[in-house]
Amino acid sequence: MRSAVLFDAVGTQIYPDPPVAAVYASAGRRIGVQIGEEEIRSRFHAAFARQEMIDRQLHGLKTNPERERNRWREIVGDVFADAVLAPRQRDELFESLWNHFAQPENWRLYDDVGPCWQTLESRGLTIAIASNFDDRLEAIAQQIPPLDRAKRLFISARIGHRKPATEFFRFIERELEISPAELLSVGDNPENDYDGALAAGWQSILLDREGRRGRGAPGTIASLAEMR
Repeated sequence: MRSAVLFDAVGTQIYPDPPVAAVYASAGRRIGVQIGEEEIRSRFHAAFARQEMIDRQLHGLKTNPERERNRWREIVGDVFADAVLAPRQRDELFESLWNHFAQPENWRLYDDVGPCWQTLESRGLTIAIASNFDDRLEAIAQQIPPLDRAKRLFISARIGHRKPATEFFRFIERELEISPAELLSVGDNPENDYDGALAAGWQSILLDREGRRGRGAPGTIASLAEMR
């Protein structure tokens, strides 16, 4: 039995448009730094993974708005680590990227999201968003239907713990007053969205749009259109 569905945000319902690598490359060019998009993509993934490790090993998955802002400052710094920039230029570079990804117009909704929400809403299910994004997500969700219809918006920076921390899921249970077994997590990250939810006693579905786990893998769907 399910009473509520908690969707992840980035990679599950929305994606950046233009892509991250293109935006970073453009921001670099504006200050005279020439780095190709493929190189930026590689550096970004490495920098993001490093911050994920730091969150687990040094912060115990605890977070707050300041930590989230700092983690992104460090990611930007890692991507442009070899660029010869004055401190002021590095600050301006970070602020331009931070603000870019705060704008709703720079995000797009996956085509399967709207129909999925309609199906779930017609069944009387509570739909909410549970994300490791930061406070910028609120303004984004308010401007992108159907995310603006979410019953609640649960953001790790406000909760104090990032997924897959059990505390993140327990907070949602208390706020919605729904038992773990009646909650369904849907997301694209195997560790954060899928394993974390299962460990907390929730139901869980992994959205694998790119087929990394292979067609028909247990607990996995390739599109939100497969949700029933």
